[in-house]
Amino acid sequence: MACNGCNKRWTSSGGSKPPTHKSKGFFGADGELSHTEEVVVNTGKTACACNFPKNGEGFYCDRHKCWKTEDLFQLCQKREDYYNMWEEGRGPLQDLYVTSMKEGTKKQIQEKELEQEVLERDYFMGDPDIPKKSRGLGDTVSKFTKATGIKAVVDTAFDAMDKDCGCRERQSKLNKLFPYGKKRKTKGFFE
Repeated sequence: MACNGCNKRWTSSGGSKPPTHKSKGFFGADGELSHTEEVVVNTGKTACACNFPKNGEGFYCDRHKCWKTEDLFQLCQKREDYYNMWEEGRGPLQDLYVTSMKEGTKKQIQEKELEQEVLERDYFMGDPDIPKKSRGLGDTVSKFTKATGIKAVVDTAFDAMDKDCGCRERQSKLNKLFPYGKKRKTKGFFE
């Protein structure tokens, strides 16, 4: 194998040792094999307790949080340097998993923030049952009970009893009976 730091060739068999000078790390920025002074190649048995499945397709290693092929499994079983890299969280394919998990988490956080922004923009005090602009008396009463804390007390009490308080139905009925902004037509004497 060739080292990125000095381009010297070395192998792990036959007793030859890798060069012992400092470089940026075990893997260079371009992903090619590099080394540090700490590199020790051991072809014995490591502390790896994984079992490779008989189907030969590879498996997800829960301990090292990465997907391992048969070749990577063999490296983990027999090479102390690779085993230690996986233990430290910088082994092959670990960065891919960590990066994808961070991006997934980042996406979930962005979705939550967008959802919260919509709640704050379109609804009174972030309550999806109460629109910012009142449609009628029911919305006004709901805003009052939310702002004073009455709604929180009632919700807590009815949740403890496992019953519905009927607030949404009452709000809807009051909105229909006393709407805002719409002129109600009534049949009267002068019509």
